[in-house]
Amino acid sequence: MSSRLDQHPESAAAIEERLVGSSAAERLPLLIDLAKALEHENLPRRMQALQEADDLMSADPPVAQRAQVRIERLQGLVMMRGSDDEVESALGRAAADVEALEEPHLEAQLHNIKALIAHKRSESDEARTHLELSASLFRQTGDRERELRVRHNLAHVLHRLGLADETLTQCLQVAELAQATSDQGLKGLAHSALGSAYLSLDRLPEALTEMLRAVDIQDSEGLYRQAIQTRRNLADAWQRAGDLERASEHLRLALEDARVHSEPQLMPDLWRSLSELLRHAGEYEEAVIVATRAAGALGHGDPMLARSLNIELARSYLALAQPELALSQLDLTGAQNHPEQLGETRMILAECLMALGRYDEAQVHLDLVTSDPFRHGLHNATRCTLIAARLALRKGDPERAKEIAESAADTTAAGRQSDLQVQALVLVSEALAASGEFQTAYETRLQLRAVEKEVGTERQRRHVAAMNAAYQVAQAQHEANAERQRSAELASANAELTRLARARNDALGIVAHDLRNPLAGILGSAELLQMTLEAKADRSERLERLATMIIGSAQRMGEDIEALLTTQVVANKELTPTPGGVLVEALVEEVTGVLRHQADAKGIGLKVVGQAGIRVVAERRALREVLDNLVSNAIKFSQEGTQVTVRGSRVGDVVHLSVADQGPGISAEDQGRMYERFATLSAVPTGGERSTGLGLHVVKHLLDAMGASILCTSALGKGTTFTVSLPNHVGLSMTPLSADFRRQQS
Repeated sequence: MSSRLDQHPESAAAIEERLVGSSAAERLPLLIDLAKALEHENLPRRMQALQEADDLMSADPPVAQRAQVRIERLQGLVMMRGSDDEVESALGRAAADVEALEEPHLEAQLHNIKALIAHKRSESDEARTHLELSASLFRQTGDRERELRVRHNLAHVLHRLGLADETLTQCLQVAELAQATSDQGLKGLAHSALGSAYLSLDRLPEALTEMLRAVDIQDSEGLYRQAIQTRRNLADAWQRAGDLERASEHLRLALEDARVHSEPQLMPDLWRSLSELLRHAGEYEEAVIVATRAAGALGHGDPMLARSLNIELARSYLALAQPELALSQLDLTGAQNHPEQLGETRMILAECLMALGRYDEAQVHLDLVTSDPFRHGLHNATRCTLIAARLALRKGDPERAKEIAESAADTTAAGRQSDLQVQALVLVSEALAASGEFQTAYETRLQLRAVEKEVGTERQRRHVAAMNAAYQVAQAQHEANAERQRSAELASANAELTRLARARNDALGIVAHDLRNPLAGILGSAELLQMTLEAKADRSERLERLATMIIGSAQRMGEDIEALLTTQVVANKELTPTPGGVLVEALVEEVTGVLRHQADAKGIGLKVVGQAGIRVVAERRALREVLDNLVSNAIKFSQEGTQVTVRGSRVGDVVHLSVADQGPGISAEDQGRMYERFATLSAVPTGGERSTGLGLHVVKHLLDAMGASILCTSALGKGTTFTVSLPNHVGLSMTPLSADFRRQQS
């Protein structure tokens, strides 16, 4: 199903303008477009637009568009923490439309929002049910992207329920769905979720591998919020690997990113993780300060996170031997629907009560955890047993303490829970000593040392495995970055080759086109010459005319080839400067003498003005090429009855050569690109002459090579002046176009 809410409308500001003064018929589609445009910008205004759209359609029978609007509005109310009455009313309206339409895609969206409502009410089992239904319906409709997001949320709920194996199963499905999408954000999300699932199963190498892949994608894509959350999980993973330094580094990076990218809502959870890290490092007072700061920042926000912060504070207060303060932090009522938190809360309560000498009350809480482990988190059962053994010792019942501790030692040994096994053996030894069985207590201590050695080895192995996983990911990322750089360089080189090939083809096309007419003239003249010779007619005047035509055509071809080869030489930087004195007056007369017949033919005056005896240090041929191009261009673009003036002067050590015309002028836009190769300007030659677009390009590059400059001043409709300024100490030599040179160009 598709609706306007699934499309990508224009900007919100533009839609708001169109809404002003719109009719009732025009208003509905505009409001729906506005809601889409504001999806990630202004939630309150979006809610107003959805409410008005809903009101406009309220009298209509159920249609998919109205159902979609009501679903979107319901979701907005939940996100904005609307009152229970508002949420229930919106839920009823949306559910009525969805039920009437029987659209699986709408049903899937509604179940997803119901799951969100249940989650916010701490009803995790109900949230799980709705999410499973939503995922199934999205799969039925073929919407794999939404199915992925729903399964990701389902994995999160399963994790909170303490169902590690089922969480991993969901995360593997999320990863499989992510492989089929091009959305890098979803791929990063899938890697991060899978890493968290592996972490909950204590599979550290796999957890680190997935999380490091996730954070690499998220950083490169600018997904800072996701990257912050992944770094928090990475800190947890490194903490479990026993590397508190790396854990602290990732947490501080996450906190800095949250500050820089304005994500204050993520701060409390990050501070909670930092408090836990400080507690593990034995810095209990600092841990209390950080957790208190986090609780203050959270305020009345996420109640589940608030309870996690209180649990963390209670642990630190217990470590500081302040059981009363620890007890005051715990919220047993709020934790009832969360097995993980409920088990943690009861165990800390038991420890606090035990420290206060309230043994019977402590025993009640411990019995509740051990009698219903599913309700209190399965992994909490063994830890609870160890607390019970300590409680028995406190109550003066060493036999009972020994029995409980030995059972815990056997269970932890079988489950390879080395850290808990050490604690169990310590309690067994203490219970034996309290019973007067000193020899057996000593033997237990020996066993304890062996286990502690194994624990140390296991910790080292876990750390090495974690470091190896991190190294492999870093190596893979380095190789991927190198490959991306090689691909970018190759693409750039290919683009440059394509550009050069296109320029070469353009040049060949221009030359082929411009040489075709002169060549036809040469051939035609040659044929006429042949016919004249065969007829043996009066040849002198006619032969002279034909010879002149052949020579003129050949000269034009030579000029085209010369211009093309000259610009290639300049572009390839094959010009080598050598000094040579040039008499400016003679050079100007030479150039104007050759071009005067063109000016006369068009009725254009050609005037030379300047000081006599000026010399400049330059390569004569290069300077002649510059002057020839400028004067011929002036004649080419001037109208009949106008004048072209060539002027030479010297000011200090600088020689100035200027060519001024009274033509149409050059626009500012054309001046910005007139020195480009093959540039086509807006002005048109007045006598139908050819224009290759190479002349000014050659002029600019020759002058650059000589260390000279050129200035253009122009006024539309009044004419143009080009002024060349040559420092009188720089020269340039162009290699003659010999056979060796021509081979060099081929």
